[in-house]
Order: sequence, then C-alpha cells, then structure tokens
Amino acid sequence: MIDLSSAYYHTEHVNMFYVSAPENWLEMQWKGHIAFAEVQEAMQKALKILKEVKSDKLLSDHRAVTNSWDSANRWIVERWLNDAQRLRLRYVAFVAPEELLPRISLDNLYRMLMRKRPEMKENVRIFKEIEEARSWLRTMALNQ
Repeated sequence: MIDLSSAYYHTEHVNMFYVSAPENWLEMQWKGHIAFAEVQEAMQKALKILKEVKSDKLLSDHRAVTNSWDSANRWIVERWLNDAQRLRLRYVAFVAPEELLPRISLDNLYRMLMRKRPEMKENVRIFKEIEEARSWLRTMALNQ
C-alpha cells in the first residue's frame, strides 16, 4: 500500500503532489525565483515520490517561474535523469513559463535533453497550457 503522506512536498518555490490512479503521475508546480540548490532538492524529493508511488510520469509546471535556471540543466540531464530512468520514468510533460528568461531555460533544457537522450523524443513534451499537458499524460496512461 502506498503511503500518500510521503507523496507531497511543499517549499516556497515548489509544490509537488501525486495524482493517483488512473492518472498516476507526479505533478510539480514551480513558482518565483528558483535557485540551483532548490532545483536539486526538489528533484531528489521527486525521485523518492516517483519510487514510492511507482509512477512513470512527471508533469513539471513552470508557468509561474520568474528566472533562468540554466545552471541546473546539465545536472538534470546528466545526473537526475539517469536516476529517474532507473526508476522507470518514461513520460515528462513540461508546461512552459510565461516569462521570457525561464522559457529560454526550458527550451535549453529540452534541447540538451534531445541531444543527450534522443530516444526520449516521443516521451517528453512542452505545452503552453496545463490541461494540454494533463490530457497528454492521460493518453500515455491509456497506452500502457
């Protein structure tokens, strides 16, 4: 049985929660000015939750981010993603930031990811609207 009390995480800059079956994904809502250390801490917690709930889907909502986080991109792609894939993470839906600098950071992350992990091209998407991202993840759940 999943202990859902451990499937939530909240800080000043990120809210994270598990969306249970049939969706079965982890949703992260980022906000404000995020620093590299905060990204690392939250992403490590995400790994623990993904493992606990046995989910292969992540929704990362960046609409309310106000700064660039390029300094975290290499760590995400080269370190965190390896651990996430060992836990069987298959699908990632990003919701694009509204502001220009964080949008550039997300675009840079996506390009880096596609260069290093081209096999993930069909499994990682960027959306403008959160409902589009949720709908896509629901479709992925039905395809399993």
